[in-house]
Amino acid sequence: MYVNWALDYPALCSLHINYKETFTIVLAAHRWAPFWSGYQVVVKSDSPVAAAILKKGSTYCPVIMDWIRSLFWLKEYYNFSLLVKRIPGTTNTLADSVSRLDNVHYWSTFQAWLSESPVSYDLESHMSSLSLALLRYKGSAAT
Repeated sequence: MYVNWALDYPALCSLHINYKETFTIVLAAHRWAPFWSGYQVVVKSDSPVAAAILKKGSTYCPVIMDWIRSLFWLKEYYNFSLLVKRIPGTTNTLADSVSRLDNVHYWSTFQAWLSESPVSYDLESHMSSLSLALLRYKGSAAT
């Protein structure tokens, strides 16, 4: 899931990457929970901290703990389970490109991947309208 921190969540923009990695997974769960009802969902993350926090289901950090609680109730309400798997960053290149789409270099890489992919992707359902507008602008400026 793509998040442009400055546009979508400016209050969280200055937080450490460990907060952002954890928040993005919780944010994705909030967005997709109605569709996950009755399923076990596997989330792959190259962040060892986010993976450990979400696997454990607790942390000493009160901010992240609020997010974990919201995730707990979301899982209960929609009846899904979340399995977080840690993957090496070297095998997570597409996700890394998506997370850096505000950089024109990565936008070009992602656009190339989209054009080669046999599957049609609806970016509008994966990011805010502000972020999508920025990416479309930067993508047209890069070409």
